[in-house]
Amino acid sequence: RLSSKQLETLKGQLETFTTKIAEADKKKKQRQDAIVGQFPPLPSWLSKRTYLTSDYTITPHMTQPGKVPLGTLPAHVQQQAIINDLLYLMQGSNGCYITAKHLGEDQKRSFTLDQTLDISLQSLVKRLLPLCSNYSTVSRFIQEHAKFVHGMINQALSA
Repeated sequence: RLSSKQLETLKGQLETFTTKIAEADKKKKQRQDAIVGQFPPLPSWLSKRTYLTSDYTITPHMTQPGKVPLGTLPAHVQQQAIINDLLYLMQGSNGCYITAKHLGEDQKRSFTLDQTLDISLQSLVKRLLPLCSNYSTVSRFIQEHAKFVHGMINQALSA
């Protein structure tokens, strides 16, 4: 147990520590604002046009003409459809039967898969989807760090 005197000194130390942290954060923000002011701004159309990104764009769910549940198709047709979708996903576009979900709290990309797909194909696709998720992570890194403020090394890495 702490005595009231020890509690007061601890409280005082905590207050000085938090004010120092707040001052350091304020100085850091001022330095960042000064650095940002030194670089030319990016054109506004870069942020307005969502389809300029190479990451998945989430559009309202639209029905695609001629789309049938995969479970009703023969196995070799299912394979062709899934390979086609995986190729689209590896380029940052949604497929017909596999689509990207919104980013979660952990910023990891996840996908929805047609549940009528053959079980063995589902397990194969689930093993390949982390590759598509990693593509999304790299794509978002490039989009964010290609700006002038992140320095020449990050800009060159993102180019």
